[in-house]
Order: sequence, then structure tokens, then C-alpha cells
Amino acid sequence: MDRRSILRSVSFCCFVFSSLFLAIFASTTFATVPRRAVGPTAVQDPIDCNTLTSPVVGFETSRGQSAADAIDFLTDLELDGFGVGTVDITAGPIPNCVDVLIVRGLAGNLALTSPYTSAEGAALQTWVSQGNGLLVAGEWGLLKEGTEALFQAFGYSQIGTDDAYITDPTDNDPTAPGFVGDGWVYFQTDNFAAHPIFDGANTLELLLSGWLAASPDTIVTADADASPASVQVLAAGNEGSGCVLFAADSNWFAIYNEGYLREDNAQIARQSVGWLNTCNFLSLVKTAVPNPVQPGELITYTLTTTNFEPTTQTNVI
Repeated sequence: MDRRSILRSVSFCCFVFSSLFLAIFASTTFATVPRRAVGPTAVQDPIDCNTLTSPVVGFETSRGQSAADAIDFLTDLELDGFGVGTVDITAGPIPNCVDVLIVRGLAGNLALTSPYTSAEGAALQTWVSQGNGLLVAGEWGLLKEGTEALFQAFGYSQIGTDDAYITDPTDNDPTAPGFVGDGWVYFQTDNFAAHPIFDGANTLELLLSGWLAASPDTIVTADADASPASVQVLAAGNEGSGCVLFAADSNWFAIYNEGYLREDNAQIARQSVGWLNTCNFLSLVKTAVPNPVQPGELITYTLTTTNFEPTTQTNVI
């Protein structure tokens, strides 16, 4: 066999071997790469009321927010039985199947692309009062301006300057990144008001948190040795037939710095949405003890929360 024939044979063998190698590589590599399911039920997709069943949670995205910022939280809500997807409140009315709306005060880990307006706050206030739930997570310093109009529409307000966030020398996370030291604050059962979102939970961790103006709806307050001392960080209340939950931190249920995975944050976040979805079916019954009350006696009132199902009435005049 001459030299040319030998080279031809070697080239042919190399070609066959390379083709076989590429075929095996393609079949083994690309076939085993896990692919994320897509479709109307994926938490990063816009809400489609024709495909989602109640209850439905919407994640607001009109200011650059992405469902990817809170992907673990939203995926867990799907596991809890919620239909989950995204909503852009500037694109039209909130879809009528949405029961709870989540508004996060950061886009990624940065400022929102523009602040919410007072008109948008008023529109959300009307929407909630019709029997829906709203969770708004704000921020500290200048970042708080992104969501302040929403806070104010419901009678709340964020305080603090650009370099001010809550610190606590005795109740902070030792495993958190050190560049903010004691600004990764623990809020524990002695900081909690009695509220369903804390059932079975012991510790909430807020990350570089601002604080709220004093409110009778406060459900989490900082320690007396925190700086600032005894300020409010979470508030929850009724608004017409619906309910709201306002927080002074946006990272406590996000993937950034693993806020959602810290302490009991995941449990509290999931229970928050559960409460917002059902709070319009809650009523408070006030009972005086002793009963009947005698003149001059010290009276203690017990408040009992009752969860009831709505009833359908027909032919009511």
C-alpha cells in the first residue's frame, strides 16, 4: 500500500472515530441535562387565569423585579397548593384570579427601576379592600423610596436615612457576611405579637433592615438594646375585606444572601401568604372576664379568632 493510500485510510478512520465520539457525547451529555418545566404554571410566567386554579399568588414585576429573586419562596408556595405567576400592574388590571399579590422593594439586589406612585398605591388599596391580600417588602435608606407610596397608601411609613439600618449587638447572626456585622438581626418570640404567621416559628432574620413608623398594627418590634431601640419592622392589618402585611426588609424571603433560608424565614413567609389568603374569613370575638361584669370589678378581655367559611345566599331580599 502506497503512502497516499495509508493516509487515506488513517483519515477515514479518524473521521469515523470523531463522528462516533460526537454522537456518543451528544446523546449522553444533552440528554441528561435537567430542564426546567415551562408553561402557565411555572412561577416565572405571567399569570393566566384560564390555567391557574384558586388560590393564586402574583409576584409583581413592573419595577424590574424578577420572580427569580424569590424563586425558592414562590416554588414553595406552589407546593403549598397556590397557583403562582408574575403580574405587571402597569400592563392593566390585576388578573381577577389573583388572591394575594407580593411586591418586593428591590430589583435583584438593587434599587427599583422607578418608584411606585401614589395613584398605584390608591389602586392597590382599592384592590385589597375588595377582599384580597397584599405583601409589601420595603427597604432601608434611599432604597425605601421605591415602595414608600405603597406604604403610605395603607397608613404606614418607612423611616431611616441612607446609612441607617437596625443593628443589635446581642441578637445578630454570627454566620452572616461580616461587612455589616450586627445588621443581620434576629427577631425572636419576645419580639413577636400574637399572630398566625408566627405559629410554630421562633426566629425571623431581617437583613440590613429599615424600620416603620409606629403603628397599632405592628407585629414585630426590635429589642430595647437595638439601635434604634424598640422600633417596628413588620405590621399586619385589615383593609376593608382584605388584609396587608408590610415589612421593612426585602431580602428576608429572597435568594440574595440566602435570606429565605435563614432561621424560620421560610416558614414565616409561607404562613404570611396563607394568612393573607384567608384573613377575610377571620373574625374576632371579644369576651369579658368575669362575665357578667359587676360594678367596680377589674375586667379582662379575651380575644378569640374564629376562622369561618363564606356561605352562599340566594334569593335574599
